[in-house]
Amino acid sequence: MRTPRACLFLVPLTAIPFLGGCPTEPAMRAKDPVVVEDEWTRIPPSKEWLHATADYSGDHKAECAHVLEWVTGEEKCRASLCEHGRDLADEWVQRCPKFADKAAVASVKELKDKLAERATEKATDCGKDFDTILRDGCKADDPTCEATGQRWATRCGKSEATPLVTRLLEKTIERKLSEPGKVELDLRTCDELRADVAAVADCKDQFACAAALPRLDAFRARCDGEADRPTITTAVQLLTVLVGAGKAGDPILTRAGGAGILPDEAPVVLADGSGAVITICDERASDFGRYFAGRKACTGSKMVVARAFKTGRGVEVRVGALDFPDDATFVARYPTIVGARETEARDREESAALEADLGKAVDLGRNAAGAVEAYRVLVRAMVAHAPGIRRSAALRALVTARDEALALALKELGKAKVAALKGKIAPPDVDGMLVRARTRAFADVTPDGAVQIGAMSRADRLDTTALLPKSMAAYLDAMKSAKPKKLDKKAVQAAKAEGIAATTTCGGALRRLQDSKIALINCSFNIETCDDAKTTGLKKTVDDARSAAESAYHEVDLARTGGAADEADAIAKAAEQSGCREPWW
Repeated sequence: MRTPRACLFLVPLTAIPFLGGCPTEPAMRAKDPVVVEDEWTRIPPSKEWLHATADYSGDHKAECAHVLEWVTGEEKCRASLCEHGRDLADEWVQRCPKFADKAAVASVKELKDKLAERATEKATDCGKDFDTILRDGCKADDPTCEATGQRWATRCGKSEATPLVTRLLEKTIERKLSEPGKVELDLRTCDELRADVAAVADCKDQFACAAALPRLDAFRARCDGEADRPTITTAVQLLTVLVGAGKAGDPILTRAGGAGILPDEAPVVLADGSGAVITICDERASDFGRYFAGRKACTGSKMVVARAFKTGRGVEVRVGALDFPDDATFVARYPTIVGARETEARDREESAALEADLGKAVDLGRNAAGAVEAYRVLVRAMVAHAPGIRRSAALRALVTARDEALALALKELGKAKVAALKGKIAPPDVDGMLVRARTRAFADVTPDGAVQIGAMSRADRLDTTALLPKSMAAYLDAMKSAKPKKLDKKAVQAAKAEGIAATTTCGGALRRLQDSKIALINCSFNIETCDDAKTTGLKKTVDDARSAAESAYHEVDLARTGGAADEADAIAKAAEQSGCREPWW
């Protein structure tokens, strides 16, 4: 250390007046602030208190008021999870009596005792899982516990997660993150997440469906597991959005014993409740009107459907892309792929078309000059609408309402049938036409309205006795001059043999139709692996078997009403044994 003298010699003489500041002793080190310990600081903060005040700063009074809200938030805790609220309440009672009114202090003491009592109860499953996460962490595939913690919050949040319990879990996860970040657990239940999925199942295009994918991800990450499989409804909704967004629609295994999907749970639910239509002609079936219009206009494209199937794993909902050449062909190949309320919508449209066709026949049949053309127009209308008339009471009522006005047209049809019996006609054919004519005015009439014995059309088996009673009376009156012919035994036995043979053909065609339809469905929904050649072959088999079944059943009908009328029971028995029944389409 330099002396003052040494210091003096080290500076210029001109600086001598200012040398009074030259240090003569070492500088004094500043003293540490004196911490005054009080009751507050002597109480070590618990982890619960630290979590409750993590994002808060203020004086003691304000801090007590802040923590009081956290304490009261623990009032609905359950069993072992009440330990955290109990400890927080206990610390509040130690720290805050000077900073709160008597009523608040008394309330917290009472709550502390309640929580302490509850904490002794047997731990719930949610409580055990929570303690495990905080104590031991999670499995190796979830080192941060973020996925496990979120699943816990979804399963237990609404029932057992108090604000403090939630904060403890969030902070536990935050400490495990590889990079600093804030975690906010979503406490919505699986039912709420499921409703969130349902709310976007009507997404209108690929962009809207893609925007909805995070909702699906949340549900599937938290609620789709071995112990809690989705219902058929939810699986259909999930696949609808996924495929609508252009994503792969892998099969979804559903919960055992689940019910089908209801009509209001997706925009276009299948009538049998097994699934829903996703797209038609590359357009989203986002509402029934859009689907219905698209189906009628669609040609040379596909219909994409989500549908439930029983498999070796259980009931799976799968996505299938079904060829859609046109509506009529699709209906023939896939009669069960039809939307709920679609039949009613078709009937409404068909009612208008049938009413217009009937009106033309009525106008033509007002006098004898137009009666022949009237019955031909009527026949064409009945052929076009026969399936609907057989199915719908409303359509049948439209026909019956014009019964009296069509009497003249039906009378002309009866005359035409009598004329067709003149000449050299085989007795079985004569008898067959007369037997069929008693109840079926449109039998033995071609689809364009020409009388031809044995002709086949979709209207030839319509029972017109109840449908057009007054017109049938006029029609049968016109046919009363026609008489049956006597049949020899050989003709009867020949007709019987033909009829029985036709039942075998019919039954075989129906089995082939059913088997090929099932195989085609299995190919379309990837239940079986099929190449293009196999799928094309199955479609041809379906079409050919359908046509063969129609023709064979018509031959059965001709035999049991014609030459083998006396053997009708034997033919009916053979049909039952062969699995031959009237086509339902």
